[in-house]
Amino acid sequence: MAKRIYLLALVASLMITEMVAQVPLSVIVEGKDQVEGGQSCSPGQENFAGTFTLGSFIGQSNDVSGNTIFLCVNDTIGLFHNNDDSLVGDPNPLTPAGIGYALYSCAPSISGPDDLAVIAADPCIVPDPTPLGDILILTQGDLSGDAQLYNDLSVNTFFGSANQGVEVFWSPITFDALSSAGGNFQAVYESNGPCVQSNITEALSVVYLSEIQAINIQNNLGGNQCEGSFVVEGGLPEYDVNESYSVTITNINDPSLVGSIVSGNVISNGELVEFLVPEAGQYEVLIEDGK
Repeated sequence: MAKRIYLLALVASLMITEMVAQVPLSVIVEGKDQVEGGQSCSPGQENFAGTFTLGSFIGQSNDVSGNTIFLCVNDTIGLFHNNDDSLVGDPNPLTPAGIGYALYSCAPSISGPDDLAVIAADPCIVPDPTPLGDILILTQGDLSGDAQLYNDLSVNTFFGSANQGVEVFWSPITFDALSSAGGNFQAVYESNGPCVQSNITEALSVVYLSEIQAINIQNNLGGNQCEGSFVVEGGLPEYDVNESYSVTITNINDPSLVGSIVSGNVISNGELVEFLVPEAGQYEVLIEDGK
């Protein structure tokens, strides 16, 4: 039996061919020049990161609204800032300030406006991998706070493995200038960032799912051309053990010929799926994960 497995649940309806880097970069902290004993953020000079609206979504996920959004591989969604920020706490008005998105591994709790060191002390904020007291901010070269989130597995890889789903939080945050040295856009904090604000009430929970894969494919199980098996992993069931896959098997040339799963109807991550088809031929295997 010749069999083709299409992982259709992971093929976006529109392919994204040109995207800027998704993983945020370490910030640049310029030297502190405040008067000793002075306030970090003077009254009337408080920054505010503002709010944003979710933009158009392109992809496979069916859960991109509510408190947590799920992105399958190749899914993308826009963040459009509502232009309701205030950047009056910029230490150097000659260098345009802006809004980016700070990365957190859990729900943030410290908003400011305050000294950068206070914001960086949030237990959920993701620090620079080479600890320098820095934080990581996604800017994508935009001062306005507009950004594009997409799942190319780079976020998953950053947190340890492209084969594991991960939940992160993006919170709009102020910065004092933008550097493009070396072709990388990095947020800059002048005078050590005396008036940084992360609008944690707007923090967006995003789950980046891993890729659904069929591995260890057997086309001729036990010498029977109409029996086969594979191991399925990734997607939502990899992230949430309470979730399962659905699998349908259809003959490419005759849709009335449908295969059946003989190993059980509840299919979990890493499980061996054994199937039977009515006759030899080419079959399409569709694996879906509920998102």
